[in-house]
Amino acid sequence: MLYSRSGISALLDGFITGNLKYNGSNFSSSGLDYNMYSGILSVGVNGSFTANQLTVTSSYANGDKSTTSAPSLPGSGQAASLSAIAGNLAGNSYVPRSGMDGIIVNVANNGQISGQSTISGSGCRFNGTITPDAKLNLYTVSLTFLNNNCALGAGTSVNGAAMLDTQTGRLLGAATTGQSGQGIMFDLHK
Repeated sequence: MLYSRSGISALLDGFITGNLKYNGSNFSSSGLDYNMYSGILSVGVNGSFTANQLTVTSSYANGDKSTTSAPSLPGSGQAASLSAIAGNLAGNSYVPRSGMDGIIVNVANNGQISGQSTISGSGCRFNGTITPDAKLNLYTVSLTFLNNNCALGAGTSVNGAAMLDTQTGRLLGAATTGQSGQGIMFDLHK
């Protein structure tokens, strides 16, 4: 689950991963919160959802709690397609505690990805794949970072998910290394 800065929906602030358990329209999970500024924190999550609304309460070990409600993204109930995202995309990537970097990405018609950083001058390069879901507006994403100039290091691979906001054209996603606790999120547009 991606989340943005309070009051500024255009800026991603972090994402939460975990094993979701649900019963009807209610869900719960324990997992990790990959926050841009606080780093990676253990979190418990519970909430509810309808076709048009998501309400989430996040609880942290230090006693902090946060409750948010948000409408579903436009197009979330439609099947994803590569044709909707194929081509050149630009935007930002975010690595918790490492900061933000501009990136350019090319998505080929077959789902192959290649990209590089643009702002920091780091020269980080990466490649991977993106695969559309046949029922929902979700994509499976796998990336491998190719050089030591990347915040996550050369040879590091991450796996995650992305979703296309069909109203704004933003491709929003996050991916993690799994057990080692490293992660990245991205916000791209054509």
